[in-house]
Amino acid sequence: MSDYKHRIETDRDAAIAASPVTGSYNVQVVVGTAPVNQSKHMEEAVNRPVLVRSMKDVTEYFGWSDDYGKYTLMQAAHMSFKSFPVAPVVMINVLDPSKTEHTAAVAGKEIALVKGSALVEDDGILADTIVITAGDAEAEKDTDYAATVSAAGVVIAALPEGKLEGAQKVMVGYQKLKPEGVVPEDIVGGLDENGVRKGIELIDEVYAKLGVLPGVLTAPGFSGNPMVAMALEAKAELAGDFSNAMAVVDIDTDTATKITDVAAAKEVLGAKSRWVVACWPKVLVSGKVIAMSSAVSALLQYTCIKNNNIPCESPDNLSIGIDGLVLSDGTELNITQAQVNDYLNKIGVVSCIYMNGWKCWGNNTTAYPDETAPNSRFIKNVLIANYLENRFKVDHLSKLGRTATMKRIEAIVTEFNALIGTLVPDYLAGGEVVFDKEDNPIWKLQEGHLTFRTKYADYTPIEYILNKFTWDSTILEDALTGGEA
Repeated sequence: MSDYKHRIETDRDAAIAASPVTGSYNVQVVVGTAPVNQSKHMEEAVNRPVLVRSMKDVTEYFGWSDDYGKYTLMQAAHMSFKSFPVAPVVMINVLDPSKTEHTAAVAGKEIALVKGSALVEDDGILADTIVITAGDAEAEKDTDYAATVSAAGVVIAALPEGKLEGAQKVMVGYQKLKPEGVVPEDIVGGLDENGVRKGIELIDEVYAKLGVLPGVLTAPGFSGNPMVAMALEAKAELAGDFSNAMAVVDIDTDTATKITDVAAAKEVLGAKSRWVVACWPKVLVSGKVIAMSSAVSALLQYTCIKNNNIPCESPDNLSIGIDGLVLSDGTELNITQAQVNDYLNKIGVVSCIYMNGWKCWGNNTTAYPDETAPNSRFIKNVLIANYLENRFKVDHLSKLGRTATMKRIEAIVTEFNALIGTLVPDYLAGGEVVFDKEDNPIWKLQEGHLTFRTKYADYTPIEYILNKFTWDSTILEDALTGGEA
């Protein structure tokens, strides 16, 4: 094109990503795998909880890959930073390059250098393990060559006056990540002999280290395993011996390939409590197969933030930002609202339906149908219960160790009632905390034990609307006769 500007033309800048909405409640904690060979902070990227606020943070700490099946944290990153987007999110990667089960060796292969450089195309190459030889000479990193890791592989470039200068071909061997080597036991984790936490057990450290309360716990790609689901459920009930959360898990679509298989698969999964939301099947997002738990979790966090950081809304009938329902292999599923109602919602499983766009569909935790009390059955009622309990603990934690004067006790009552007052009538129907003398006999007070009681009620979600229409011939008669007898 001519440099002389006498024309009309257009150009384009890089797309500007939507700024995530941020909040301090219902924060997601996601446990899974990531291409950490690309990480700029390798030590922090393996079995450590990391607070990420953007896709930039994700790529800096965990790398990036379009293979969402191998690298399951990418599913949560897509839903949380591309589809909704929300922040912050806590991510825990368990794919550990130091474990032999999580790596694989690649024998030397011949690579042609073009103008002194070449791309070694492979997934998960660990740059520090690369061995390059030219003839009989073994090259030394940063002396004879430079290596740059990317999602496509590793670019090697011969350095001036190094052993590779002028070489046309080299032999390259290396170690690479082996995400398929990660097993449910790695996701569950635990405490090692030195008291170091790994996997789901690290959720206990989130509040103390990062200052955010775990609100929604997931392990996309792994939560369909009963061992993983049970571990998430246990942490949701009491994370860090302090806070309550909700686990969002998936019913395995390899086992439940049809909607009629889901009831039996839920029994095998074993999750039947107020702390768990179960999802089926998987979802399609921008051509990628993603665990529905990632979509529902991001929706729960987004909805909470949009309601002034109060988790008061059901995910039911809200737009969820997906393109379809699929099995693990991408097979598309076409299920109706009636089928979702009768085979999924009826047994405490959440799904999605298409109704002027894709909507999350379902109000029930896995406690249903065995439990029918609103604060056990309905997702939104469990979330608001968690919110109230967590707020009480966080807001009044500082009172522990202080002198138990009546002034301080009354301050707790006054402050928590003030909080409840801000939630009525928009989020709560009503509520009150009291300090009753009958609950606090002198022997208890001498031990430094205080008992408060909070009664509250929040609104249940609308599950069903009926409007009965009647064709009334007298209306027609009045219209035609003027109402005369």
